[in-house]
Amino acid sequence: MYYKKIYEFIEGLNKDNIEELKPQLSKYVGELILSIKDEENNLSLEDIDGMMSIALMREEIQYGVEEELKEENSKFGLLTDEFMNSYREFTNEMAEREYVQDAINLTRSVLKALGCIHREIFLVDKLKGSSIEKHQYMISTKYLEDLQKQLHEHLNQYTKEISREYLLILGLVNYIKNELKENIDEIGRIILSELKNKSLEDFNKEEHIHEYKSMINKDYIKELQKREYLWNILSSKLQEVYYRDELYEDLE
Repeated sequence: MYYKKIYEFIEGLNKDNIEELKPQLSKYVGELILSIKDEENNLSLEDIDGMMSIALMREEIQYGVEEELKEENSKFGLLTDEFMNSYREFTNEMAEREYVQDAINLTRSVLKALGCIHREIFLVDKLKGSSIEKHQYMISTKYLEDLQKQLHEHLNQYTKEISREYLLILGLVNYIKNELKENIDEIGRIILSELKNKSLEDFNKEEHIHEYKSMINKDYIKELQKREYLWNILSSKLQEVYYRDELYEDLE
């Protein structure tokens, strides 16, 4: 467990061993900054230092560009902002149609796919209150808004490299498309699974029959199809290289 190893290493540092262990600490910090998991210890401190010097030089250049953009009332992250505008509109409309939990579940799924499930856990953990109050929060529009904010904050970490930002947003658009399609396909799989080796009469006596019937409700199926349609419309421009180039025309 790579991160646990680093955490335990840091916990074990003290005034008596800090000088001796400083090279390994520098290597761990460099790996974390560079998003490298050298679990097999194939890289030396010199290797990490070499890559760090390149990363720091790039950061300095990006900082200079960012300062120039501020003077021109522009900034990095325009594509990310456009994605979040579309995503907020999409999930807020779901909530307005009384599908708050579906909007929450989709946003949690996106955060999990990005490897930052800790953000949603953080929101609940920092809430002071009873278990009932926490449960009410977790099914509320406030929780949805907070999750959206956490998602935006996470994505803003990757906005200073336009090609990387585009790759990430493109991946998210298609991940959400797949999730929406899976929601429709899942209904058929669940019903077929329950009908397997059961007669129609036995199925109608099933303990969760009302839950199953609500899933195959025509209105809900239509809602799922509507989501696919709406997301395709809202996200179509985000996938176009031309649209990205127009957003960042002044950065070329």
